[in-house]
Amino acid sequence: MKTLQLVLLTLLLTLPLTTIAWLNVNNYHTQQVSQVTLFQKLQYIMKTETKVKNSTYVNYYEVNYTVVHYEPSNSTIEVYTKGNYTYVQISNTTSSKNESNTTSTFNVSKIIGEGNFSVNIFNEILSLHYPYIFTYFLANDTYALILSHGEYVLQYLGTKKVDFNGTNITVLMYNVVFNYTYSQEYEILPNGLIFNTSFTTNNGTNVVLTLTNYQNEFSIPFNVTDSPGVGVPYLYIFYLYNPAAKTLTPQIYIETYYPFEIGNYLAQVQYLLYPASGSKMLQSNYIYGIPTDFSIYFKPYKDELTGFVTNVGNKNITWGGNMFTLLNESTVLTANNTKVEAYLYEFSNNFSTVYLYVLPSGLVLQEYNFSKTLGTYAEGFQFLANEYVPMNATYPMLTSPTYTTLPFKLVNFNTALMVTIVFTIVISVIILLFRQR
Repeated sequence: MKTLQLVLLTLLLTLPLTTIAWLNVNNYHTQQVSQVTLFQKLQYIMKTETKVKNSTYVNYYEVNYTVVHYEPSNSTIEVYTKGNYTYVQISNTTSSKNESNTTSTFNVSKIIGEGNFSVNIFNEILSLHYPYIFTYFLANDTYALILSHGEYVLQYLGTKKVDFNGTNITVLMYNVVFNYTYSQEYEILPNGLIFNTSFTTNNGTNVVLTLTNYQNEFSIPFNVTDSPGVGVPYLYIFYLYNPAAKTLTPQIYIETYYPFEIGNYLAQVQYLLYPASGSKMLQSNYIYGIPTDFSIYFKPYKDELTGFVTNVGNKNITWGGNMFTLLNESTVLTANNTKVEAYLYEFSNNFSTVYLYVLPSGLVLQEYNFSKTLGTYAEGFQFLANEYVPMNATYPMLTSPTYTTLPFKLVNFNTALMVTIVFTIVISVIILLFRQR
């Protein structure tokens, strides 16, 4: 189980190749996306360079992709991929086609593969089986992208002009971090197609993949969902167990909102806020050791850790992909010291028990995670308000720590953190908890 993840989202729409437009990040309203635009036929040149003893073998292949079927219900396309051998250079000498035909065919099948492949365009980003990334995942920042089957860091490197079949176009440059030990650079067209990328295989072969042609644009339609609870921001305060105080203490604020949804998928943007006198409130979240400003959290609606739930009052509800069971109706003290009636739900596994307080409206008011290992509450969060604090907000200079400029009286974080953990360690612990849950 994870508590609300941290992040941001800016949207890059499908645009002409000469135009790049970013969504204003200071916009929490939810856009209903009804279709994804793709291309049926893609053509790439793949160059491989392998050193064997004193010789360098340079192979060229024409790789063709054809979309033969798509399934909107699970955002999957079926792609037929085939690589045609062109020629091989040994050092600086071009040999005949038949000289290394066996070797070249082996390389194509091992590096990219040939035949039919199923690709989920929302979960398998930058796949060699269809070199594409959903354009709504692109932003001009360094941020995390958290999907159902992977977690990535995208580092925006800027733009540059390239020649594409005689036309001068602009490509977006990114370094994509896949884990602690591997990253890869990409040049991406504004329509989401990979224009160029390079990498090294396990046997030391250097590979360069470059787009040479694409055609037959088509759109995959998706249902417009309009989920309950979207279209407004949610501001929470996060608590972490303090061994010195032997209780949960406030650590940081979490801003979250839902910039778009498509089909049964919902995008959630979250980022950390820390009010310090005269300083920028946005705080970095470290993923794979890299500071990120925000994260795009994109999963099916039923698997999201949202600020709201449906079917409140029922014996069972689903939140974050887990089924919670109703315990009772309780009187709860909110972060603003107001008593309200809420439904108390519970989810338990071998490691922890999660308690969820939900208002009759469906608003997730509070969540607490009881660690069975520690024998105490490890962390939790409380809803503060449907208020929006933009990422570029700066906390005003204060002569005393009154913390009253937001729409509620804030906790004096400077005092709280002095009796708990160093701030950077706190952030690391938060990240670890989010991933484990």
